[in-house]
Amino acid sequence: MLYQKIAYASYIVIQFLATRTTGGTIYVSSSGSSPTCTGTSCTVYCDGSANEINCGSVSTCDVIVTKDGCLEQGTLRAQSNGQILTASCRAKDCFKEGTIYLPPYGSATLDVTSASDGGAYQKTDIFTGDKTTLNLNCNAAGKDECKRTRVYGENARFVKVSVASGAMFEGSKDSEEKRAYIKCPQNSDYSGPYNAPCILDANGGSIDKTTVWASEGTPADFIIEGSVSSDAVDLYCYRSSSWVLVDYNSPGTCYRTRAPTAAPTTTKAPTKQPTKRPTKQPTENPTKQPTKLPTKGPTITPTAKPSAAPTSSPTDRLTETPTQSPSDKPSKAPTTVPTEKPTEDSAEQQVVEEGETSTTGAAFVQNDDPGEDKSTFLNLGFSELELYMVACTLFIIYTCCILGWVILRKMKDYKKKRLPNENDEEEVREDSASRQQFN
Repeated sequence: MLYQKIAYASYIVIQFLATRTTGGTIYVSSSGSSPTCTGTSCTVYCDGSANEINCGSVSTCDVIVTKDGCLEQGTLRAQSNGQILTASCRAKDCFKEGTIYLPPYGSATLDVTSASDGGAYQKTDIFTGDKTTLNLNCNAAGKDECKRTRVYGENARFVKVSVASGAMFEGSKDSEEKRAYIKCPQNSDYSGPYNAPCILDANGGSIDKTTVWASEGTPADFIIEGSVSSDAVDLYCYRSSSWVLVDYNSPGTCYRTRAPTAAPTTTKAPTKQPTKRPTKQPTENPTKQPTKLPTKGPTITPTAKPSAAPTSSPTDRLTETPTQSPSDKPSKAPTTVPTEKPTEDSAEQQVVEEGETSTTGAAFVQNDDPGEDKSTFLNLGFSELELYMVACTLFIIYTCCILGWVILRKMKDYKKKRLPNENDEEEVREDSASRQQFN
């Protein structure tokens, strides 16, 4: 018995530490009536009597109600920024006459499953945070499910209430305090996929005695998917500094579309500018510059013979040449005649100042003295790659010769060492034969 008590106490301590470090799983029946989640994620099973469940600062909080009356007239707090809340009612009177606070800049999904036996979210006040995304799913057909539920979503980003077949979302009487109502998001930045930031999905469910506040009216801020009977939904919209009440099926002044109509007319300005600029620049620049520079330089330089020594820097000659017309001919012959016959590659030579290198079509050499021919045997017609291959071949042949000579020497030395041993064996044989004859 003592061993079992120690084991059970150890288990309780381990579970307590786990829920305080990583979030883990919390059971209301063993943790008390007001558990608080810690860590990164948390799952709370409301299997006992709970007054308040606090999701703390965890990123993901799941609350599953499995006991009748759990959190009845209680409070569920999920008020951490960016939090993801999921609450599932699987028992009778889940959150009945309770209060739920939803996370700002987060999302919340509140469900009623078929395991509930009525009263889920009845007279429940649901407060959204800033930019909250809320999905309230009234999916069960139990008695008084989602009856007189009040959703305060003025600051939310998106609110959707779905009523499944056989379920309801309605009030009890025509008096305002006993009606079910939804306050839709105001000035929401919601952009889709739905056409409005506030949706009441009435496909198959019963909707009656419901009041909706939508500042811009319908379909700008509020849309009912499906059909509702006349006078089932009262719609308030904000017009001329006051709230105007209309029937949803006859919105009148509360009818306003969400998408503005004036903005598309501003697309006229971009249609003018592209028609002006591209028609001028492409016809001016390409017709002037490309026709002058490429045609002048090549027609003058190849016909002129190189002079003995340049009289000016190459940059001066290049800047002066384009001023002549391509059809003009030089009026005078060169004043000086080169003393040496130009080489065959004279058309590819470039005149440089003294002390710099000159490049020819055959090889690259350093000309310190213009009268001295310092070209190597590359001028014989061999390329650098061919000379490199010849050098490599000669080196391989030389290496093979050296290796062959070394192998021959080793073989001769081996034979010299092997012959004396064979002669000794023959002498031993002759000595043994002579001894046998003597005996």
